[in-house]
Amino acid sequence: MSAPKIFTSQYYARMRALEADSWWNAAMRDIAALLLRSASLPAQGTLLDLGAGSGQTIGWFVAAHPSWRAVGLDLAGDGLRAARAAGIRNVTRATALALPHSDQSADLVITLDLLQHLPLDGGDLAALQEMHRVLKPAGYLLLRTNAQAFPRTADDRRYNFHKYEPQELESKLCRVGFTVLRLSRLNALLGLAEIPREWQVARSGGEGYHGILAQAAPLARSVEASVAAAGRPRRAGRLAAPLRPNYRGAVPGVKPQGGRPMDDSIPRELQLAFAPLHKRAFGIAVGMATAVVSFGVTAVYLVRAPEPPFQLGLLAEYFYGFTVSWRGALVALAWGFLVGFVAGWFVAFCRNLAIATLLFITRTRAELAATRSFLDHI
Repeated sequence: MSAPKIFTSQYYARMRALEADSWWNAAMRDIAALLLRSASLPAQGTLLDLGAGSGQTIGWFVAAHPSWRAVGLDLAGDGLRAARAAGIRNVTRATALALPHSDQSADLVITLDLLQHLPLDGGDLAALQEMHRVLKPAGYLLLRTNAQAFPRTADDRRYNFHKYEPQELESKLCRVGFTVLRLSRLNALLGLAEIPREWQVARSGGEGYHGILAQAAPLARSVEASVAAAGRPRRAGRLAAPLRPNYRGAVPGVKPQGGRPMDDSIPRELQLAFAPLHKRAFGIAVGMATAVVSFGVTAVYLVRAPEPPFQLGLLAEYFYGFTVSWRGALVALAWGFLVGFVAGWFVAFCRNLAIATLLFITRTRAELAATRSFLDHI
């Protein structure tokens, strides 16, 4: 799947879909919620979401804090239209370099994946100064941006793209007056997958920004390591009780459900091939077949008395109480059903587990393939 060009209507439509279903976005929401748990947020307050995009962050935050007033700001008209279409009405077109809000008017500022896109000639410092200006003395800033990894990526002046070292970001936050409470890398392990691509881009002399805005790079890219900083104005000096979020994201997986309606877009034969086996039904079927075979073999042996006789009596080693008699045939019937049921149930269980694992791996790979280029430099 090719990624749409950044900041277009297609980009925000795709972003909205990823924000709703992607495991990466669900994990990022969980991390944001954990960071906010340590903040002394009041029961009511004002949130400014800078770079609101399609409004997912506002929707998530207001769902957890319905008494808060949330305002979204974005420079892209397509993003604001996408947010309004999703029911987020309080969004405004504005730049982070000159926020249309009065001093000390916000209790919380959230900005996700915005800072790296600001003008390289001091745009990030100007935006951070604006965030500090609008925050109340006890306010908080939750910030996420892109981090340098190995090998280092040079600034791209054509597309105004910059990756931060944690020390650089902390220095700039402190320079404008913030006290950094927590700063760390995210997706560090996933970021290791960048190394081969970064080397290839460096050797080819390509643009420093080789994401969805520039020409596609030869190799696919994984989600990169990011820097998250939770800070507050320096004039505030206290931490209070944790705030408990009511959102828990989950990694999409595959869970077989026998009663789930089939998807008409998939050929019925393929659906049936991957449909889960009903363990009890399969166990009963195998048990009945084994019971009939066990009884039939004993009955045929008694009726026809084959020459030379074969050692049917050895079944007594496995079927307690079995003898080569009509009574023994009934014992073989009962034991055959029991053994067949257990074997059939276990086979169905193993088959369902294997199919579920295969589908989970396939779905995860498909999601990564579909999102790695799109999440390249959001």
